Amino acid sequence: MLTYVLGLVVVSYGMFVFISDLFNPFIPSRAPLRKRGWRLGRAAALSSLTAGSVALVLFALSTFDSRAAIGLYLVLTTVFVIPSIVKHKKSAIWQ
Repeated sequence: MLTYVLGLVVVSYGMFVFISDLFNPFIPSRAPLRKRGWRLGRAAALSSLTAGSVALVLFALSTFDSRAAIGLYLVLTTVFVIPSIVKHKKSAIWQ
C-alpha cells in the first residue's frame, strides 16, 4: 500500500512539473505568465492527490479491485481539474 501512496505522490508531482514547467510547487514564479501555469499545475496536482486518495481508500477497503480504482482515479481527476482549466482559459492574457 505504501508503494501506491508513493506512486500517487510521484504522479501528482510529475503532473505539476509537466503543466507548470517549474519544479517547486510551494514558491510561485515572479513572472505573471508563469504564475498562471504554476496555479494550474498546483490545482491539477491537488486534484490528482484528492482523487487518488479517494481511490486508494476504496481500494484498501476492498470495495474496488485495482482496475476499478484506477478508473475512478482517472474520472475523478478529470472532473476535479476541469474547473481549473476553464478558469485558466478565461483568465488568458490575450483576451
